[in-house]
Amino acid sequence: MRALVLSGGGGFGAYQVGVWHALDEMNWCPDVVLGTSIGAVNGFLIARGISAAELRRVWLETPAQLATPNGAFCFLPYTREIPRFRAWTAEIVRQFGARPLSCRLHVCMAELISGAMRVVDGGAVTERHLLAACALPPLMPPVRVDGRLCIDGGTLYPVPLKEAVATGADEIVAVDLFRGAPTNAPRVLRLTTLWIRNLLRGETHQPAPGDLARVRLLHLGHPTSLGTIRQCFQWDPGRIERLIEMGYEETAAAAKTG
Repeated sequence: MRALVLSGGGGFGAYQVGVWHALDEMNWCPDVVLGTSIGAVNGFLIARGISAAELRRVWLETPAQLATPNGAFCFLPYTREIPRFRAWTAEIVRQFGARPLSCRLHVCMAELISGAMRVVDGGAVTERHLLAACALPPLMPPVRVDGRLCIDGGTLYPVPLKEAVATGADEIVAVDLFRGAPTNAPRVLRLTTLWIRNLLRGETHQPAPGDLARVRLLHLGHPTSLGTIRQCFQWDPGRIERLIEMGYEETAAAAKTG
């Protein structure tokens, strides 16, 4: 059983478009797709059988209200960037939401109070679930799902590998957009938060070594940072093209050597 696992990473998610292009050319089809943050948005599309060309178009032909004029960056979450992202997400659901699922889909988010990972199955996923999976404080407020406030799963669980193993997958392709972090500060903060969370819940967010040993894992991601934190929130067509090409080339190379 094959699983495709997609991490968060904002605008760096274009890299996952290139990964999907390479996998599609290799006729590698997942039985289940798991995604958090921007990976949930890409996963929403991939699980509906979207072609590599269509996924590329979604990223390059973003709604006009989403594109940042002249490549400028604005750190005003409730006046510019977040409404644009919401518009893009709404457009994706409008265009592709009616397509039947070609494989299972799990959208992953974190419960704000408990720190527990929340997994929503594909048939129940709506625009609200995608926004909850992308709700990155303080840029975007938590979203209430079934009475509980949820936030971007990537804030605690960069790559939902444990959840992928739990599906019974024995072959996993995991795409980590923050394999090379832009700065150490977010990584240190996340690890500290995870340590506290694991201590309080008496569990780990990682799969057990024995469970992982039976899995064939291909861990993809650029070894150095894909860009700065600022660029993570920019939607520049030129950068999107470069990231798509990078994801494609690196996946093709990894498949040959792996």
